[in-house]
Amino acid sequence: MKKLSAMLVAFILVAATAFTAFAAGINDSEQAVLNELKTSVKMNGSEMVIPSEFVNQAENYFNTIDMTADESSQIVAILKKGESFLENSGASNIADLTFAQKQTLLSYGKEVVGVLDMTMSYDTSSKKLTIYGKDGKVAFSAVPTLTKAGSVQDNSVIKTTGAEADFSGIIAVSAVAFVMVAGGAFYLAKSKKERA
Repeated sequence: MKKLSAMLVAFILVAATAFTAFAAGINDSEQAVLNELKTSVKMNGSEMVIPSEFVNQAENYFNTIDMTADESSQIVAILKKGESFLENSGASNIADLTFAQKQTLLSYGKEVVGVLDMTMSYDTSSKKLTIYGKDGKVAFSAVPTLTKAGSVQDNSVIKTTGAEADFSGIIAVSAVAFVMVAGGAFYLAKSKKERA
């Protein structure tokens, strides 16, 4: 009976560990920022949005951190200022902004990433915007642009993230643990009959 109890405790610990490993995901604070990133901006009569692959990169990064509610509210407030700036810019897209407007937009971006202790740079020759994490590693790098709301880009792959992506690990661990518990119970039952 002690072995069965020990195996049951081991099963519970293994299952709890497996579920904890898949529980990181996106918290409410991070989801608020993602929702704001998905909103459209009216620029020169057109509804413009951040390309889905950019939002996916943000989501992938958010899966590696734990954003606080305070950080989220600061970021959302800055994003709203940036959206308002773009709506009042008179431009149709980021590429149409004047140099001074691009500098203002870049300052909003630096303010956003600064909330998370990240840094941002812009390479004028490649026209690439790069965001570096606290550790100095590249968290995002692309040519900044907006697309018309509802349009589909050729390379707009949506990555599935989180525990919903693959339950096979949890199922395998659970199956092995179930077989171990069932085998242990069968062994104990058989050995009790033989002793009696």
